[in-house]
Amino acid sequence: MASINKRNGKWSVRVSFYDKFGKRHFKNKEGFNRKKEAEAWANEIEQGKFDESIGKTKSHATFSDYYLNWYQTFKAPILSEATKRRYLITYKEVKTYFGESKITGISRLQWQITSLIRTSPETFNGSLFMMDL
Repeated sequence: MASINKRNGKWSVRVSFYDKFGKRHFKNKEGFNRKKEAEAWANEIEQGKFDESIGKTKSHATFSDYYLNWYQTFKAPILSEATKRRYLITYKEVKTYFGESKITGISRLQWQITSLIRTSPETFNGSLFMMDL
């Protein structure tokens, strides 16, 4: 989200973003003569958040591999056996739907749409929405 303010006759912009660990960071720039210039810079930075140019890492891993690695690293050590089975069922569904799609090739919108068309809310709603992409 960008914040645009006028200070001492000049326009300044502050854009926030989150890194891969969920920590919030800011990019600031001051000295714009016109508000339109500040808005253009803010839009460029905002678009960069979605183009993975700030706060994201580029990965060649498939989405299903990423999900399995995330599960084994953060979830498996602390979950009950029944919950582990649920996550593994979810993994099979992810692998079936996304196949060999690279994680960088899946948009947030695509992910949200696919989660809406699922017939088994138990399988997806609980586990996949906890994972931050």
